[in-house]
Amino acid sequence: MPSAVSVSVIIRTYNQAGLLQEALESVLNQTLQPLEVIVVDDASTDETPEMMATYDGNDTVHYERLEQNLGMLRTGQIGFAKSRGKYIAFLDHDDLWLPRHLELCVAALESKSDTALVFTRYGLFDLRRDILVQKVAEASLAESPLETLLFKRVIATPSRSVYSRRALTDLGGLQPILWDWVYPVLLAEKYPGGVVQLPERTAFFRTHGAQSYCQPEKLFNSLIESTEYLFENLPPDRQHLKPRVFALNLLNSAVFYWQAENTREAWQCLRQAFKTDSRCIFTKDFRVALVRLLVHPTLGRIARNWKRKIQRKRSAGTVPISRPLLYGKASESTSPK
Repeated sequence: MPSAVSVSVIIRTYNQAGLLQEALESVLNQTLQPLEVIVVDDASTDETPEMMATYDGNDTVHYERLEQNLGMLRTGQIGFAKSRGKYIAFLDHDDLWLPRHLELCVAALESKSDTALVFTRYGLFDLRRDILVQKVAEASLAESPLETLLFKRVIATPSRSVYSRRALTDLGGLQPILWDWVYPVLLAEKYPGGVVQLPERTAFFRTHGAQSYCQPEKLFNSLIESTEYLFENLPPDRQHLKPRVFALNLLNSAVFYWQAENTREAWQCLRQAFKTDSRCIFTKDFRVALVRLLVHPTLGRIARNWKRKIQRKRSAGTVPISRPLLYGKASESTSPK
């Protein structure tokens, strides 16, 4: 495989200059170099413009600064419109790639002409770059992956995904919806066998308080709008699944409201989920939401912090998040696991 292929990497960012630089360096140190890296700045008010100015001499890096804050969904849409690559890869400003991410994903995309999306496995780490989870456990895609993706048993999050540009264009391009959920489902419908899950871990996601699940009302609205969009674009024989999916997203929203300590809205979402599809009470999602809502949010936060401390101790010293790991040459010690 050539050392450079037609891959456009899109990084959306807002007020995270330090984390953005780490993310950008993890792209520039890939074993397979991208055609371009498009950084779309959603009108940051921190030192992001000054940091990005240090890349002025790099012909691969393109900086697009928006005059007003439009939100991460719109910034991704703008980045896609400006991209030129045959393949489109996304990396959030607070996440990182291991060196072989693009190499492995592009190889899988090139192996079959109808492959529309390839995504890998991932680990979790915190703001201090301490590993919380080496490799997150998740289900494998079934032979027909649509329902696995539709019901969020697997979520092909952007930072571990590489898309075929042609496939996204066939769906009408990126819209300001929850792509990590909607587009994998639509691609699985349109391209049977075209969504590929690789076993290698090639990315680390950072967990911190500025993420979208800390904005439950905004996420709730996005979930509802995205569900409507999804079913507007699914064929008639899938429409019977709509109440079940709405109930699932209401249960997800209940957990997000609970984490934000808004228990009133959390219980309202739980009740609405039951009214939408009473069968949801037999699902794991309902049990998870109910158990959490029965615990005070403060106790839940203490339990999560305690769990993270235990996770750090278990992961300490095994695969340190450091420049030799993330940005060095791929080797036995840096290969995804």
